[in-house]
Amino acid sequence: MTSVIIHLREGRCVQGAARTRHSELVASLLEADRDPLPDEADEVELLAAFLEGTDFGALRAQRPILDGRQEVSVSVSRDESGAFAVDVVAQETS
Repeated sequence: MTSVIIHLREGRCVQGAARTRHSELVASLLEADRDPLPDEADEVELLAAFLEGTDFGALRAQRPILDGRQEVSVSVSRDESGAFAVDVVAQETS
């Protein structure tokens, strides 16, 4: 199962962080002088589907930690049924 770690920080919610990570991956692949590795292509595809198929307003309402008010790292993955999972893997403590 493919997963991608994204980093939320003050002012950047889960949607913005996913969009930024997707853009970084795409730019990296376009600049590379080689074919993408399978994991790289899977990560781009996962993030594109996550960005297209997620109701981010509902996700942030259900999981306020994803609203970008605090620094947190999350793992985005997709199960066999196609459902996305967003799990907190690290949280900045003050």
